[in-house]
Amino acid sequence: MIEEYKKLTVIVPVYNEEKNIYKLLNNLNQQSIKGFEVIVVDDGSTDKTVEILETYISDSFHLRLIKQRNMGAAKARENAIKAAKGDYVALVDCDDLLASDSIEKAMIFLIKNNLNISLFNLHYVNNNSDPASQQVFQYYTDKQIISGYEAFVNCISYWGIHAFGIYEKNIFIEAYDEYNSLNQESVNYLNNDEVISRICFSVSERVGMSNGHYYFISNPESTTRRVNKNYYRVIHNAFYLLQYIQTRDERINNDFVVYETYKLIVSTVWGVFVRFKKWKKGLDASERNMWQDLIKKSVKNILFLKKKNHFRLSVKSRLQLLLIRYFT
Repeated sequence: MIEEYKKLTVIVPVYNEEKNIYKLLNNLNQQSIKGFEVIVVDDGSTDKTVEILETYISDSFHLRLIKQRNMGAAKARENAIKAAKGDYVALVDCDDLLASDSIEKAMIFLIKNNLNISLFNLHYVNNNSDPASQQVFQYYTDKQIISGYEAFVNCISYWGIHAFGIYEKNIFIEAYDEYNSLNQESVNYLNNDEVISRICFSVSERVGMSNGHYYFISNPESTTRRVNKNYYRVIHNAFYLLQYIQTRDERINNDFVVYETYKLIVSTVWGVFVRFKKWKKGLDASERNMWQDLIKKSVKNILFLKKKNHFRLSVKSRLQLLLIRYFT
């Protein structure tokens, strides 16, 4: 397995992470395997993140730093994946941590079972010093290995599995190519990575759940977790997923998958609508108009597609659309 570890690249996108980057690098340095590559992509930081990276020395991994202007985490990951020397890629957020044997366990599980994706055992941690605060992600199934299609269909209207793990690099390359054909101007819609992760599942043959532990640390200051006045833009990606499905053959483009995707679209618009009502006072007139315009256009688009395709929505979805139309 030693040679296989040398084919692994761990990718970490960062933006103003001077408080977390040193801790994560030390965490990776303490992994039970050696010889892998770590690529940190700085997404235009203005603090001391780059300075820390440029002086860090590891005796376990080869560190590479890529700098880019601020384009978002999804673009940072894409640039790193293209630059990765390894055949396998693991994505790690800067404010999260791994158990010391996580990468080794996930890699062994991937290789031995001929997987395209080997997921970590995901823990949510509210307080890193308090083990009692941990909650373990509950998969929709008890099976350790599932098909890529099964993973995909159980991650459309809800996340039946998560996306933190080790991937064959070519799976990511294919997924990014598919996504970029939809989002041709590479606009950062905040959750581009969620569509890309779903596409990864759809183009995979085998996905497994390993015993390597990944700790998702709750951090209200995180750029991916704090309140964002541009949140309304996530609606675009829900429609992109539908467009992706409609380009596939009947294995993916079937009534069940389309039904689940409509549920996702409506729930995404609903989520934006709820946040708009909650954050409205903190938005200026121009921002409020952008939120309202996209919400209204999205509802009209949903109703148009529903009528065109003679498709029924769930009772919950119909009720949500009714409330959105009435109160927007």
